[in-house]
Amino acid sequence: MAQPTSDQRVVGRTTAMPPKPREPRGGVAHAGEHILVVDDDPQIREVIGDYLSAEGFKVSQAGDGTAMQRVLEAGPADLVILDVQLPGEDGLTLAARLRRESQGGIIMLSRKDDLVDRVAGLEVGADDYVAKPFELRELLARVRSVLRRRRPDAAPLAATADHEAGRKLRFAGYELDRHARLLFAANGQPVELSAGEFDLLAIFLDHPKRALTRDQILQNVRGREAGMFDRSIDVQVGRLRRKIEVNPRRPELIKTVRSVGYMFDMDVQSG
Repeated sequence: MAQPTSDQRVVGRTTAMPPKPREPRGGVAHAGEHILVVDDDPQIREVIGDYLSAEGFKVSQAGDGTAMQRVLEAGPADLVILDVQLPGEDGLTLAARLRRESQGGIIMLSRKDDLVDRVAGLEVGADDYVAKPFELRELLARVRSVLRRRRPDAAPLAATADHEAGRKLRFAGYELDRHARLLFAANGQPVELSAGEFDLLAIFLDHPKRALTRDQILQNVRGREAGMFDRSIDVQVGRLRRKIEVNPRRPELIKTVRSVGYMFDMDVQSG
């Protein structure tokens, strides 16, 4: 039976083994990007540390909050991968402190994967959440995503001039009232949208016929504060499609752009 590659290695199980060392891949990480891995399991720290180092990142390790603080006193981290369950101060407490003191990225690790933990992580300022066990390549994708959003050149999208001042946006018989935060169907009846769905739709309407990446959507959708991570954008898009598309399985409004993200493929009028 074929053995999994280091990219496919599942971390967070008792049998996790470090991947074999390999040469760094050129151009993957920005020069000098520093990642701090904080976990009380030395084997997990080593697996993550070796893997990210091989991807070109500078990596430090710590087993608890005290050790984490010592590392940060020696130099700031661009991103901290932080286990929720730590001896002494727990990860959520440490994440809250990190967010008060720096603008670096934070990814929470935990053996739990429920809404309470995800919301708690968001409330203290975390950027993303990964449940154990996880594949190393999944963690790497999230690390890159958070770092991209945290870089100075990752500016939010600017709405087109016509749409930026418009209170109401009209498309395909619908009318979105930005101030009242309501969407009306062609028959005048309101369409029930969650806060995240409304914000997501508004972003699409502000940028019609333009492919948007998930990172760009995360940067602009206020619903992220209510629990929107990279992986939940697809869920939100699916829910929104079911409410505004004639056939959600063959969407005509919100189209998937392969290897990029999504595009609102319809003219929008502002007024």
